[in-house]
Amino acid sequence: MRYVNANWLGFTAFVGANLLQSAFTKWCLMEKILAKAGVKA
Repeated sequence: MRYVNANWLGFTAFVGANLLQSAFTKWCLMEKILAKAGVKA
């Protein structure tokens, strides 16, 4: 078994929570960040 830093598990949980929130509210923080960075949808 390989060692995995606990911070990666927290990061994964954070991303999952944001995806769940986005599914219900139709608002995504990453979409806003990418739009400000100039990425076109």
